[in-house]
Amino acid sequence: MTMDIRNTQRAIVYLHRVLRDYRFTESESTGIRSVAKELYPAIREWAKPYLVRIQPSGSFAKKTNVKGNTDIDLLLSLPSHLDNSLRDIYFGLSGYLTWRGFTVQEQNVSLGVKYKGLKIDLVPAKRQPNTTYDHSIYKRKTDSRTKTNVHRHILLIRNSNRLKEIRVLKIWRNLRKLEFPSLLLELSVIKALRNCQAGRLPHNVMKVFEYLSTDFPKARIVDPSNTANVLSNDITEDERNRVSQNAYESLYATSWIHIVWQRNE
Repeated sequence: MTMDIRNTQRAIVYLHRVLRDYRFTESESTGIRSVAKELYPAIREWAKPYLVRIQPSGSFAKKTNVKGNTDIDLLLSLPSHLDNSLRDIYFGLSGYLTWRGFTVQEQNVSLGVKYKGLKIDLVPAKRQPNTTYDHSIYKRKTDSRTKTNVHRHILLIRNSNRLKEIRVLKIWRNLRKLEFPSLLLELSVIKALRNCQAGRLPHNVMKVFEYLSTDFPKARIVDPSNTANVLSNDITEDERNRVSQNAYESLYATSWIHIVWQRNE
């Protein structure tokens, strides 16, 4: 089976079929959120009176989630006046969750917890003074702190008019097991399509592959809420080059079924 790789009706139908195949139903999404909420009592016990709020902050909140990567991100907002350093907060939460019997994976800014088949990424953060959504978070890879604003990320991505392209790229990333953090991927798609018409799904995905295969390895992509936080530095040169090489191969594929495929194939 082959099909025009650009914008024929067959290509459009095929990509929308793939998107449907990887889409969570409303009941599935509700179930995932319900499982995540079962961790709230443990989080509150750890934070005691200092928890400001628990805020969903990842793909589910941005509406870019796809099956095959069943996780949900939660920002744990703590007050700015808390004396504990972000490093102590991060590793303190890791130790507490381990003591509670959870299997914890210490990632860059989050702690990954496996619970009832779901991966829940917890991001402990201190709210900055006199703000509602600006937070400081710990970066384990560099043993440093940085400012971010996940509320701004959510609004930016959800209002980008690029949700379908982002979801196709996430499916593509997951199928190839690429190290390509979600926010970096989402911002890369938006950057690649800044001058492209919305609604031309196959054409636009190809434009993203063009960008990834040429400009991405050397691109400087920053957190839109903090230009000092260079997100493109969160993956190595080898990881960026692997993304680029896979994009190049996809750009010259002869059929969409060699780029993204349905879950039952």
